[in-house]
Amino acid sequence: FGNGEILVTYDADECLVRAGGGVRFERGPVAIDFETGDIEWEGVPQPDFESCHLGCNHHAIDFFTHPDTGKMAYAVLTNSEEGSVISVIDYDTKVEMLRINPVNLPAENEAWAGKGNHVQVIPERGWITYNGRLNGPAIDSHEPGSGWLYIMDLRTGEPIMAFGDPSLPENIAEFEAAGVPIFEMEGDHSDPWPIGSHGPLIEVIDENTLRLMVHDNGNEERGFTRTMVYELDLITKKARIVFEYEGDVLFETWGNAVPAFDDQYVLANWAAPSEGFMTIRDWDGELHWKMDYEEGYDLATYHVEIIDPIVEQL
Repeated sequence: FGNGEILVTYDADECLVRAGGGVRFERGPVAIDFETGDIEWEGVPQPDFESCHLGCNHHAIDFFTHPDTGKMAYAVLTNSEEGSVISVIDYDTKVEMLRINPVNLPAENEAWAGKGNHVQVIPERGWITYNGRLNGPAIDSHEPGSGWLYIMDLRTGEPIMAFGDPSLPENIAEFEAAGVPIFEMEGDHSDPWPIGSHGPLIEVIDENTLRLMVHDNGNEERGFTRTMVYELDLITKKARIVFEYEGDVLFETWGNAVPAFDDQYVLANWAAPSEGFMTIRDWDGELHWKMDYEEGYDLATYHVEIIDPIVEQL
């Protein structure tokens, strides 16, 4: 594996661990037998860019059942200094079904278009998402309008809607020109938008409502990282904050926010290492579980998923 962030998914039915992000450009994602450690499958190698961001790697990956074929496919985000590339690839045939160049998206600054950090496929809606973490000024000199989450058509790659700080007029103009609606924030929160976000995860609540969970890295000016959960109204294009947990570190550590179990808890990854580098809290912010490590142990978790217990497998 390369020096990027290795993303892992677990499939209990097949006893496989699928590893995606962090794979060097000459390799593709792999499926590893959980019991033997043998490689059972390997995907398409990454594009061989001449210059590479984070070692030129598959930075994010999502496996899913394609709504058109009924077969497994995967979406992968490859980053390099030449730009990001999003590919949707058939799992068995390894044929590329779709390619998206994020630099063509509204308000995606060309100079930063190789710095996205997440893709997610929502097959029941026919959507694919891309999170442009640094599509604007450098994060340590943050200005409004950087860091858009795009929701796109899984079949065409065309943007459908976007979530992000709309303070820069030129960004608004680009979205209006492209006919892409953006969300407005409800309420009077002094700092409602994420800065340099990582690992956004969308849940479909009902036909007209989405839940967006995100690790909000923040910057020097704001002074802390936080875990945020938003509710998005697809009819009114309004967003509102439903959960906020302020951490105690700045943006140089990456993480993600995911729902835990029973729709009652949120997992905050790297939001507050002083309280445990991984914590589970209820919607009121009360701590219910934490994972910590001994002082001096060099560990950073990037992307975390909650899975069913696997003790019986072991």
